[in-house]
Amino acid sequence: MWNGTKGALYYFGAHADTENRDEDYTFEGVYGGLDNNGDVEYTDASGNVVTTPVTNTEVVKLDEDWRFWSGLGSGFTGPSEDYIEDAGWVRLRELTLSYNFSSFVSDIKWIKNLEVYFTGYNLWLSTDYTGIDPETSLLGSSNAQGFDYFNMPGTKSYTFGLKVGF
Repeated sequence: MWNGTKGALYYFGAHADTENRDEDYTFEGVYGGLDNNGDVEYTDASGNVVTTPVTNTEVVKLDEDWRFWSGLGSGFTGPSEDYIEDAGWVRLRELTLSYNFSSFVSDIKWIKNLEVYFTGYNLWLSTDYTGIDPETSLLGSSNAQGFDYFNMPGTKSYTFGLKVGF
């Protein structure tokens, strides 16, 4: 799923990850290259990992790492791979618990059944997705799926009730 909300928050510097944006950062492999197998390696000729501190103003010159929140890489103004996330989830969508008091009211002739119940909807969600809800859809009820851009969160609701049969 594309987490456009996170991308926009990074772009505007409003995400919690951007709180320390005035500090210098170290990007591994700023001067990296390819090894003999064609894999990216971030080491110098001696085999030492290359790390270079980069200041906030210098990062604009970098092509290697667009994940910096200096107006680049928000998912709508540059590469968006950093905002594509696994949207797998497990959810407890609906749960109903009830208790029937029919045996207690059997002496009352005009009541045949008495039951109390509780129903809860969307009570639990387990996901690694960092957005609101992986079941959200930017385009509503259309066939397009996988876009999260300041969508509304899902709702959790509870119902309590009493059923009486005469």
